[in-house]
Amino acid sequence: MSAVPLLDESAVANAFATSYIEAAAMTALIYDHILTLSREVELIWKSSFSLVKLLFLVNRYSVLGVMLMQTWSMSGFANGLNDHVPCLYHYLDIFSAGGSCRTLFFAVSVWQLVSGGGISPFLLFLRVWSIYGRTRTVQVVVGGLCAANFVAILIAASVNIWGLLRNVYYAPQVNRCVCTELPPWMWTIWVAPLLYETVIFGMIAYKTWAHMREDVQTPIITTLWRDGILYYVVLVAVRIYTILAWIVAPPSLFFMAIYLMLATITTMASRTILHLRAAARQRDSVYVPDWTQDELVLPPVSEWLGLRVMTWSECVETSTPGGERDARRMISVRQETEVVRD
Repeated sequence: MSAVPLLDESAVANAFATSYIEAAAMTALIYDHILTLSREVELIWKSSFSLVKLLFLVNRYSVLGVMLMQTWSMSGFANGLNDHVPCLYHYLDIFSAGGSCRTLFFAVSVWQLVSGGGISPFLLFLRVWSIYGRTRTVQVVVGGLCAANFVAILIAASVNIWGLLRNVYYAPQVNRCVCTELPPWMWTIWVAPLLYETVIFGMIAYKTWAHMREDVQTPIITTLWRDGILYYVVLVAVRIYTILAWIVAPPSLFFMAIYLMLATITTMASRTILHLRAAARQRDSVYVPDWTQDELVLPPVSEWLGLRVMTWSECVETSTPGGERDARRMISVRQETEVVRD
């Protein structure tokens, strides 16, 4: 076992503070699962298979498992923790009581990369691509930004995490995993997601403004705007907090930011999908005459992605030049494209 420096009073206090924040994040995540379980069953489990459904379930429940495992390891009651260097055996034995601190940290970091850097941004891309009518330009530009965001996170995380592993130890004083030193550029991992989410929020804000300017309001657009603001504000606040914590806070508080962010990203992404599907169902429950609705047939790949495009016409009343209202007729003046729940 590698020698770990003796923790001073401040480091011990920070280790306990990290455990409390970890427990609070875990509690909030479980509470959110309980609150949204009925909607999840109705809107997700009972829906047809789609990529959105698959990613939603993978992201929601895998993160819950990772958080439970990490809460256990940081509780002070875990048995068999050590600071062995990760190897293939440890990867296969990751969920056993003998999992090492470094293996636990590596596993959580990898999954945070997949969840926070891959799945959640991709779900955002699908929604933005959808509300812009699945245009080729948005697909290429925003899809490219999503891919570039993931590559940037992957590069920054690979360089920094491997350098960080040697500074993750098991501390017998507190029976917890601790970090003794951070790479100077660790905070750069979250710069790309911050920029990507700013672009996404800007596109949602523009689309909402365009609808409001033309006095067009639908449940889905309203939900996108409300959740878009909330998602952006919360995620930016958490990312800025993490960046500042990794720059100015002592290394002993390193783990605090990681698990707070993981729980927040998962909760916000899950609620966004649930709210959009609920809004789509609300819209579909309102009777719309057949002559004002035209559902486009999409290629199979779009159905697999979980996207269904709806176009509708906005009709206005017109009268004859003489003002005779009995000669009124209905004409279509505009069309909009909107994505429905699946």
